[in-house]
This record gives sequence, structure tokens and C-alpha cells, in this order.
Amino acid sequence: FYATNMTPQDYDFNCGIWADLEEKVRSCASSSDTLYVVTGCIVDEQSDVIMDRGGHLVRVPSAYFKALLRYYPSSSTGDVYTSCGYYYPHSSSIAGDKFSDSKYIMSVDALERKTGLEFFVNLQEKVGAEKAKKIKSQEPDSWWK
Repeated sequence: FYATNMTPQDYDFNCGIWADLEEKVRSCASSSDTLYVVTGCIVDEQSDVIMDRGGHLVRVPSAYFKALLRYYPSSSTGDVYTSCGYYYPHSSSIAGDKFSDSKYIMSVDALERKTGLEFFVNLQEKVGAEKAKKIKSQEPDSWWK
């Protein structure tokens, strides 16, 4: 937890849908061998600007996202990886929505296209290009919801 990990966030958003997602991530982590989590925000031309307590201008993110990659070993099927992406517009109007609503949950591949970022870049080296593409393009199943 560093200051660079802090962004201005709408109270209702933070205490609503974002808190629900963070609770789900904690639950996923406790039932996984390993859970990789990438969290970030989008700052763009739609982003508002506010002044912090020190008098500095700070951009308010227009959206937040999480990319998750779960690893668990299986004696019957070998190593298993699954993935999921979440993307939320930063708005109090969605605070009461379900965190896993189909408009917010997606494949990691879809999240990469939406954000312009590439997640889990070492996965290909670990499992091979074809399998990595399949893992990142899989639609989230009920375990992620």
C-alpha cells in the first residue's frame, strides 16, 4: 500500500460495487493456490480534475478495472489456469449494481482490448502461446460471479 496506489474515488462507488468486487477477490484468493491480481484505473480526457488538500490538481479516474488469473494444481487434469476481467465506469450511478453484471465482467482478452494494456505477459512462456490465448479469451464462468 503506497501513495502511488491511491486515486480519488467516489464514495458510493467505493463502498458499493467496488467493495463487492474486492470482497469477491479476497474470497477467490482464499480458495486458490495462487491468484494474480492487476488493478488499475483509466485517466483520459473525460476525467475530472480536483484539488487535493495540498492544493495540487489531481485527475479523477473515469474507470477502474481488475484482471485476475487463477492457478490451481489438479492431480487429475494437471495445472489449471482460469482468468477474468472486470471494468467499471467510475460513477456513483452504478454503486448498487451487481459486481458481476454482464456489462462489467469479461474475458481478460476483452479487458486488454478495452484498456489497451496487456496482462499476464509471462503466461505464454509458462503454458505456451496457444494455451495462453485460450486462457485469456475464455468467458468468465460462474466461479468468478
